[in-house]
Amino acid sequence: MNGVEFVDGEQCEEPKVGMVFKSEYDVSQIFNKFAKKEGFGIKKCSVKCDQDSVVKYFCLVCSRNGKHLSKGKNTLNPKPSVKSGCKAKINIVVRSVCDYVISKVLLINNHGLSPGKSRHFPSHRIVDLTSKRMLELNDRAGIPLVKSYRALTIGYGGYDRVNFGERDARNFIAESWDSRLGVGDAKALSNYFKRMQKRNPNFYHVLDFDADGRLKNLFWADASSRITYESFSDVVSFDTTYLTDCYEMPCSPFVGVNHHGQSILLGCTLLSCETINSYI
Repeated sequence: MNGVEFVDGEQCEEPKVGMVFKSEYDVSQIFNKFAKKEGFGIKKCSVKCDQDSVVKYFCLVCSRNGKHLSKGKNTLNPKPSVKSGCKAKINIVVRSVCDYVISKVLLINNHGLSPGKSRHFPSHRIVDLTSKRMLELNDRAGIPLVKSYRALTIGYGGYDRVNFGERDARNFIAESWDSRLGVGDAKALSNYFKRMQKRNPNFYHVLDFDADGRLKNLFWADASSRITYESFSDVVSFDTTYLTDCYEMPCSPFVGVNHHGQSILLGCTLLSCETINSYI
């Protein structure tokens, strides 16, 4: 296909005006993959919202966009900066929920590009799901992070093939510690769902608490799952045996089937017990 290449085994297409996406994540992915192939990083800027704080417009720009304003007192020896006023960017207009369209594309950089070193840019240092799972399992088993990361690099075939560094792995483990359910978990989870709903009003969630304020059951479905359900709700599977966490709460997904015969996630719930009331 014209304008389509592959980066790390994934399709990489050059962003063009008029392209439509279902979410901010999708449009960020295509620009991030293109930037990685070319050899520069990206970041988000120029966000504009309406009166209800719903995002209607934003830009994804080169990480060297903008001008550096030194805060050092010695004007003869300013602090170094990577900013060079690079104008490479794409503008995205949010027309409605699940309707993100590229309105402007400018792909000319005013600095040198480093495709071979692009994996070191913050926007490309991504800990994939498989690596996250392995790091977390090893951490729970008491295996030192250094050994876990070394095992990952061997599995990938060398340090140059890993899209994140040891510091990124350490940061992920620190975040996973914070997210593990403990004191205040229900409040933290509620706040997280509220942030998700503020980001996209079509995100839906319900939390069920007992008389002591402890979390009993919860359900959530993102905007994409809700739209998918409108088209593929003929067959829905509800499985309560998928996973049990350290709190012995079954993770029960609602799974449908699309027109290609593929399984699709329609929603998910955590249950305190498998009773009729919990199911309701």
